[in-house]
Amino acid sequence: MKTIIAFDIGGMSVKYALFNREKDQILETGSFKTNQDNGEQVLSQIVDIINELKEKCDIEGIGLSCPGFLKDNTVLAGNIIKGFNGRNLETYFKEKVNLPVAADNDANCAALAEYFAGNGQGSQTLAVVTIGTGIGGGLIIDGKLHSGNHAIGGEFGFMILNGNRFEKFDDNFFSNDASTGNVLKRAYPVLGDDIDGIKLFELYKSGDKQAEEIIEQWTSDLALGLHNIAYCVAPDTILIGGAVSEQDLLIDKTVQKISESTPDFTDDLTEFIRIDKCRFLNDAGIMGAYYNFKNINKSNKE
Repeated sequence: MKTIIAFDIGGMSVKYALFNREKDQILETGSFKTNQDNGEQVLSQIVDIINELKEKCDIEGIGLSCPGFLKDNTVLAGNIIKGFNGRNLETYFKEKVNLPVAADNDANCAALAEYFAGNGQGSQTLAVVTIGTGIGGGLIIDGKLHSGNHAIGGEFGFMILNGNRFEKFDDNFFSNDASTGNVLKRAYPVLGDDIDGIKLFELYKSGDKQAEEIIEQWTSDLALGLHNIAYCVAPDTILIGGAVSEQDLLIDKTVQKISESTPDFTDDLTEFIRIDKCRFLNDAGIMGAYYNFKNINKSNKE
């Protein structure tokens, strides 16, 4: 039985899953805490897991999902783990465990997971927008992952939507306007430091006016971002990911605002672009890393 091992390397933890390639079935899972200050230790722990699993099964290769800009299995920039930026992960694992590697950005992996096995199945052009601490994204164009020049394709969080309002340039980004982390930071002074996404929506549903104002602004900013993505990319599907996507209210209000903002001289975007939530949440990186390796190595199928 051929297997693929997939790793989701996050800032807080590294998760892994061993897949039966023929059945797309998870055989084993595990995780360990990420030491952000020591990338060598993180990689060494991954090697230990691979070697342990190699004793039990035939591993065909390694799929990797991690933060940052990646091109040709090299972390170009943007990774928060010390020692990852500039590293070619394919070369590293070839030397350590003699296995091929397919590595990509975590949001790109989320897009691949949705395209191959999630709510993006059947799409030719798919945009995935992940909302969490910041905003990330991934693009599938004509059935292929589009990372673009210097791997910045689909990095929707860097769009500037509401003008240059702040002295610090990156405070103007879409990530600052509409990520869950930044929305909650702005909610702390009025709703308290213990507010989280779930409580914010509970307050909204209970009629709290301050929570209502925050969510109305949030969904307006999200609608503006998705509007721009729609006209720049022209996808047939836009999927919203991250834990907040479980809140149907957020999706519904954002879609409603996109529809309401349609100019008189054009068609309603929501009539020809499907806007929905992602199927995969915490498992998006794992699933995407697996399908990325499997798709790149199609010729190795049994």
